[in-house]
Amino acid sequence: MINTVNKNDPDNGKVYRRGYDFTNTMGGAEYIGTIVGPAGKAPMLEMTTVADVRSKHASEGYDERFTSGQYSPTGGNLVPGKTESGTFNDAITWACCSIRNENDEDATAYIGFTFPYTVIDYETSWIEPYVAGRYADTSSATRVDDETHPFFEKWHINVPKGVKGNAFMNLKVEAASTNVQEYPGQADDINNGRMILAYDYYNYDDYQNGAPVRLYLGDYNMIDNVSIDDEGTVTIDYSHDDDSVWTKKIKWVKSVTLNTETGLFTVVYNHTTDAAGQPTTYTTYLDWIDEVNVADDGTVTFGHTHEADTVFDKKIQWVTGVTINNNGTVTFKWNNGTADTVFDNIIQWISSVKLAADGTLTVGYNNGAADSVFSKAVKWITDVKIADDGTVTVNYNNDDPAYVASQRLKWINDIILADNGTLTVSYNNNSADTVFANKIRWLTGATVANNGTLKLSWNNGTADTVYPNLFKWITGCKVNTDEGEEVGNQKLHITWNDDKEEDIGNPINYIMNMAVNENNHLLVRYSDPAKRAGGITYNETDGWTDLGQITQQYEYDDKSTATGLTWIGVGQLIDSGTGNKKLRFTINPTAFINKAVNKVTVSEGIISGNNGTDEITVLSLKTATVTKTLTGLQFEIDSGIASSGAAATSFINLVIEGMGLSFSTVSV
Repeated sequence: MINTVNKNDPDNGKVYRRGYDFTNTMGGAEYIGTIVGPAGKAPMLEMTTVADVRSKHASEGYDERFTSGQYSPTGGNLVPGKTESGTFNDAITWACCSIRNENDEDATAYIGFTFPYTVIDYETSWIEPYVAGRYADTSSATRVDDETHPFFEKWHINVPKGVKGNAFMNLKVEAASTNVQEYPGQADDINNGRMILAYDYYNYDDYQNGAPVRLYLGDYNMIDNVSIDDEGTVTIDYSHDDDSVWTKKIKWVKSVTLNTETGLFTVVYNHTTDAAGQPTTYTTYLDWIDEVNVADDGTVTFGHTHEADTVFDKKIQWVTGVTINNNGTVTFKWNNGTADTVFDNIIQWISSVKLAADGTLTVGYNNGAADSVFSKAVKWITDVKIADDGTVTVNYNNDDPAYVASQRLKWINDIILADNGTLTVSYNNNSADTVFANKIRWLTGATVANNGTLKLSWNNGTADTVYPNLFKWITGCKVNTDEGEEVGNQKLHITWNDDKEEDIGNPINYIMNMAVNENNHLLVRYSDPAKRAGGITYNETDGWTDLGQITQQYEYDDKSTATGLTWIGVGQLIDSGTGNKKLRFTINPTAFINKAVNKVTVSEGIISGNNGTDEITVLSLKTATVTKTLTGLQFEIDSGIASSGAAATSFINLVIEGMGLSFSTVSV
């Protein structure tokens, strides 16, 4: 018997016995049969709850395998319904595989999912919050995508700009009146003609131009007058409040008297008694020296206004005479009989000063002292000479040698600028000229070539400076249409001054043709080749773009019993020339979302011969034509009006119950 490691091997369990035919392929072995045991546990997938799995594992017991965990929608398991590049993910994707181990009986099933999550885009527009001058809630949110992608929505939100802010205007001072909103004390202010501060408050919550109301801000209380009477009483008159009075508040001196004989000092104020009734007059005696007498012998006597005289015997001594002789002797005489005071030769002064041309100074004195001689003491410059070579010579008065400066003065005699920019400087001291070769450079010309190259020419022989292709400008401009309107890429073709050409921008796109097909769809052909590629064919010409069905607006008859419902637009009136005229219209598939359509009822009209008492099942509509198309359910209604005859009914109503949709039109 063969026992393989892999129990799934096809030879596993085969039984042979030894035979007599040693020449067969098995060396004499003869096949008896196969004993096959279990190939391993059968894989099974069951969608259930975690609690149920735990319960089954606990009850079944023998050699059961159990795993548990959580599924986290990360690592690419959760994708956006619309990516930033504009790609849509409209479906849930899945993948699964079953893997069996090579030498084991276990088999494992793997299942993976990718779930799109809903992406919602928003666009907003600012709108006015007022309608006809009054506030109105003009905000709205409208879904604007085609609703063909289950995980993508786009909404347009109209956001009011906001109500105008409240305003304060016309702030001014005015007399209190009933024009101002009521405030405490208003009647008293009006009766007394008092001034207040008021303003207009404009509220824009309800009206675009505001609703003004006059408001009281406060009392306008200014001082109109301040008066002070002779008693010092202060009175302040206000423009609003009552007067303020302070009795005998200010005290000032009315008069001051002084008796120069007795020294009596008296102060009289503006009120004789103060606010408390106390006297205010002030008196006192002042004592001062009213005279001073000095006798010839120096005795000093002070006379007082109130006290007795004061005497100081011979207290003052002074000189009554001073004599100065030419020899400088000084004699002082005194007032009080004191002997004269003599100072011999005490004063010496200069009697003469002589200055010779050589600077010798001679000073003579009054008292016979010998003259002071200062030989050549004063020195000054008699002249300064500057030679043409810059040598400086200084001569003095006192026979000192002339001063010759060791450094000669040097100055510029001339400066010459040549046409080539060479600068030559000449000096006064015969020094060699200084030459600055080609130091100064200036432009002598500038030219711009057709290819934008700028060339600058210089005065000093320097090679021209060339800036190749420095300036760039357009020399030609056309639209790539070649010989026909539909030929070329429709882009703007630019030719530059350096002969380079390029196409710029996007194709210039406009509508070349416009038509309406037999299904009442608006078709256009654009000039942009990219917008014609992949288009539809119309009148044997390709590249048309279908902009959708043109819906017509009809008036509603007052006999309609379906008012207040959503009206379905009428698509097309069909007149085949025979039979009755037919009205064809289409209900968009979005109208059927989450709606239960039960029946179609006709009132005051006919649908393919059925009158108002008939109920037509949506799926059969009996003889009416119902076509399921990409745009929805399409109905053709027999109007009952012959192609060349008169109207047999005044109007047609169509109500689809369970959807809140209805249709009505005036007679066709």
